[in-house]
Amino acid sequence: MILATDYMKKTNFLILICIFVLKSCIAFSNEVLISSKSGLKFNKSIASIKTSKANVRFGPGEQFPIKWTYFKRHWPILLIDKFDHWKKIKTVDNTIGWIHDSQISRTKTSLVIFSDYLRKYPETKSKKIAFLKKKVLVEIKSCRISWCEVQVVKEKYNGWYIKNYLWEANLVKIND
Repeated sequence: MILATDYMKKTNFLILICIFVLKSCIAFSNEVLISSKSGLKFNKSIASIKTSKANVRFGPGEQFPIKWTYFKRHWPILLIDKFDHWKKIKTVDNTIGWIHDSQISRTKTSLVIFSDYLRKYPETKSKKIAFLKKKVLVEIKSCRISWCEVQVVKEKYNGWYIKNYLWEANLVKIND
């Protein structure tokens, strides 16, 4: 009976260590990744769909079936991995798949996730330019610690918006 108790204690200890390691890995998931396909370092970054029709596939190549087709240019995507001329992406609705480089624009776009005012300067007391509702598509021009300079896509509104209110804007480097 003593042997069974010792075994259970060791097993529980190992399980706790595994949970700790897993939590540590998750905590650093927004930083540099090691590509699963190439073994090279890969920095997560945001980009956008370049074409008016972009196929997202189950794997990195035309031999893989199409998982989803996007018909909206400038739609924001998160680049999370790469293999040859293919990038693994994650979209606003958490769809994950592979897309060819030719269908990706380096233009950084995002969606408003919390409604607020677009402002003339990066401060809450600054002049209000327009009220941006959820799901408004914006192009990110540059970012500071807490604010991003944006332009509303297909509109003439330019100004500053709170960085945390934009999808994945935390991945945009300061003064990028």
